[in-house]
Amino acid sequence: MFRSAVIMMSGCLFLSGCGGSGRDMSDEAVANMTGGAKETVPVSGKVTLDGKPANKITISAYTQEGGTDAVAVIETNEDGTYCWKTYIECDGLPPGSYRLGFAKFARRKPGAGDSLGGKYSNPMQNDFSLEVTSGQPQVDVNYELTKD
Repeated sequence: MFRSAVIMMSGCLFLSGCGGSGRDMSDEAVANMTGGAKETVPVSGKVTLDGKPANKITISAYTQEGGTDAVAVIETNEDGTYCWKTYIECDGLPPGSYRLGFAKFARRKPGAGDSLGGKYSNPMQNDFSLEVTSGQPQVDVNYELTKD
């Protein structure tokens, strides 16, 4: 019985290959494999904190109705810039209305909380929203945050 299982597993590994399959597993290829992928609209901009580029700010998009699960999450670059990703880098978000939450977490401190004190993390308690319209890419969608 054991020998049969080993032979069968070996055959499966031989047929499927072990990594390096030669298949294109790029973001674009994965998006193409989804078949029924939703339309996305590019949206990008910059986040500043007290007038300076906000590095490593986590931005979470929620439906207008709220809820506890974000439909998309990204992080700003060193210069405060961001672009939304659904399937591939900077492809954007599906058309719709979103509420946004912002947080900054210390990466190297276990258990460290939001260094913005949770001021912007609840999208239903701040004024940041985003309207994404089909076929209308948006650039310079900027957000100004303050620590105080």
